[in-house]
Amino acid sequence: MQKIILFLLVLFPSYALGINIPSTPALSSSFTSVNISWTANTDTILGYFVYWGTSSDDLKEKIRIDDPAATTYTISSLEEDTTYYVVITAFDNISESEKSTVNSVKTTTDQSAPSVPEELEAVAITETSVLLKWKANSESDLKSYEIHTGITQGSYDSSLDIGNVTQYTLDNLTNASRYFVAISALDTSDNQSSKSDALIIDTLTDTQAPYTPSDLEVHLSGSEKIQIDFKGNNENMADLGNYKLYFHSTLKTEEESRLLGKTETYEMGELTAGTTYYFAVSAVDTRDNESARTSEVNITVEEIKTLLSDQDSFQGGCFITVSKE
Repeated sequence: MQKIILFLLVLFPSYALGINIPSTPALSSSFTSVNISWTANTDTILGYFVYWGTSSDDLKEKIRIDDPAATTYTISSLEEDTTYYVVITAFDNISESEKSTVNSVKTTTDQSAPSVPEELEAVAITETSVLLKWKANSESDLKSYEIHTGITQGSYDSSLDIGNVTQYTLDNLTNASRYFVAISALDTSDNQSSKSDALIIDTLTDTQAPYTPSDLEVHLSGSEKIQIDFKGNNENMADLGNYKLYFHSTLKTEEESRLLGKTETYEMGELTAGTTYYFAVSAVDTRDNESARTSEVNITVEEIKTLLSDQDSFQGGCFITVSKE
């Protein structure tokens, strides 16, 4: 009998004496994963088995790690806000050790909302629909987007989850009507971003003018030049075409106009000293619907012979006197 035992000790030491039980695993977690670490066994083994489950009495999941020097493993694709139980065993080519002491950890809950979707635009507008397009969010856990629609600025009558896409046709709209459309993003934890700024859409046949610009101001920007600034009030108007500048002067009383594009600042040169200039601005959409004009601003350009009493520092130029009507 002693010879048989000695033979087993020499040929199959782990079978005869038993494999050391691995240390109790240390656990940490994130939203959907559990990180496991342990101390490597000092006896001769081939690797480890990691067991886990949502009950300490029912560890259904198992992974084999064929590396005796391994000391870490990450379980992924788990459920959020869930407690998981983990044990470890070691194995050689004959047997498996008893299980380590069980340890548990709870996965966390994702409370970070996605970024607000950007670059929402109307690609095509008809009498009853609009094709929307936007830039895809970069979050790895993005689940879907939600379209919000209303007929009053800042108020949305309906919201629709459209899935993880970057364009969508919003239909069943009323013709010749104005809609306010915004978009938000949702992740897999149902965290929702804030809504984007509302895109203003006029369905066909479009007879509605853009909003009237405001805060028209002018100031001297250089020799015989003035800069015109205003607040457009139509930044998110889907069919905005141009801002239109109207002007005339005491030198040339016939009114003229210039299309400014979508810019809200404009520089005008070659002014004549001793002349008063009058300006107003409107907004025009792509179907030539035009808003009312701003209040008119007039500017009187007067010649300057000297600045203070220093003849060397300034010999001529102009300044402006600004008033609003």
